[in-house]
Amino acid sequence: MNKPKYIVCATQRTGSFLLCNLLEHTGVAGMPQMPGGGYEILDPFIGCDVTELDWNSIDLKQFLAGLFESRSGFKLLWKQLVRLILDIQKTKRYKHITEKNIGSYFPEDVHFIYLARKNILEQAASLLAMNLDDIIHSPVIEKERCIPATLINKARLHGYIHSIKNNNHAWKRFFESNNIQPFEVEYEQFTQDLRGTVIALLKHLEIPMPDNLIIKTDIAKQAGNEKKKIIKKYAGTPVVLLNTGLVFVNILETAYKLSFELRRHFPLYGRFLDSAKKKLQVK
Repeated sequence: MNKPKYIVCATQRTGSFLLCNLLEHTGVAGMPQMPGGGYEILDPFIGCDVTELDWNSIDLKQFLAGLFESRSGFKLLWKQLVRLILDIQKTKRYKHITEKNIGSYFPEDVHFIYLARKNILEQAASLLAMNLDDIIHSPVIEKERCIPATLINKARLHGYIHSIKNNNHAWKRFFESNNIQPFEVEYEQFTQDLRGTVIALLKHLEIPMPDNLIIKTDIAKQAGNEKKKIIKKYAGTPVVLLNTGLVFVNILETAYKLSFELRRHFPLYGRFLDSAKKKLQVK
């Protein structure tokens, strides 16, 4: 019997790492972690800042099939699939590749597992909680405090919601366009029944069930209280106001960065921008 091939398709904060980790610990699912950690095997091969692969000289079908030589499955986020498509579209050989036809280049016997979250607000809050300690490296926000951090985080939360919805729609378009019927896993049900989900997946992949199936994980669960605090603090502001504030941040930040270059050639521009910036300060 040939070993199964499968891809865990997901967006961030849907429990995809947890699912892969559980499958790894079964010892029979062929889901080893990468040397640097994680299960996203495509990462070293995509992105112009990561690789210098000559896609013109690479057979895409053989390349994708080769990803399964040392494993049965791996994890794939939508943004990684998009980066792969953008990379190969730059070549004459694969400029016709889009999300609507790239599915035909994967092995015919590969199984697609689609992991999604029903409560998108909680997913966005979880993503914000994960990034809440990140320092926004901006002289405008850090030093001059023209924009309150609360407004930034509210805008980020709504931005995450918008991004998650777009990625979910994109995955569904991909499956429909490529005539793929994925095995769907809902995050809320999965987290309530880890064992049942893993068993259902092993059966779907026709992997023989071990006598002593191990269901365990190394991952610490994110505190639910943190998500509730974020939702209560940041979720109430109208989206229009948040988008307006975020656009203003981006414009002001871009102008401030440009001033470092422009002031060398146009001193009056730099002095004008500094004067405007002081007037916008939050005392």
